[in-house]
Amino acid sequence: MYMNYRKIGRFRLVALLLILICAFNITAFAADAPSRVILSWTDNTSTSMTVTWIDAETATEGYIRYSTDKALTDAEQAAAERVPNASAMDEAGVRFTATLTGLAPGTTYWYSVGSGDVWSVEQSFTTAERNADSFSFMFLGDVQVTQSAAIDFAEWGKLIEAA
Repeated sequence: MYMNYRKIGRFRLVALLLILICAFNITAFAADAPSRVILSWTDNTSTSMTVTWIDAETATEGYIRYSTDKALTDAEQAAAERVPNASAMDEAGVRFTATLTGLAPGTTYWYSVGSGDVWSVEQSFTTAERNADSFSFMFLGDVQVTQSAAIDFAEWGKLIEAA
């Protein structure tokens, strides 16, 4: 089947790629791997980061490994707090949260969450610069894919392009 990619449009192509990436991630990693990993600030944005995730109901402990090295070869490991029944979403597992402190300002950190042999894929975040007057960030929530996904994703694409 021949497709004219120019007619599809840039945003629809991006939406298609996002769907394919999500489908790959769902099938490529273990079903019991930690999921719904969320970053948030609960303290100084230059020197700390809070990481929250959902793990299997059978998980009794959780950890975060983090490093400035993408391979996590020199990673530090911090224990997370198990927070039972924190929300209705936790019916699929148990929530863990860990706050990393003493981080270097303006530094990119790589991290993975989990325990034992089951860990999430590595992701990264960058701490704010020390004494920064302001900073910016983008927050994207669950887009609630519907039958009108092509239209909905086009709007999300416009938002990302504008940022």
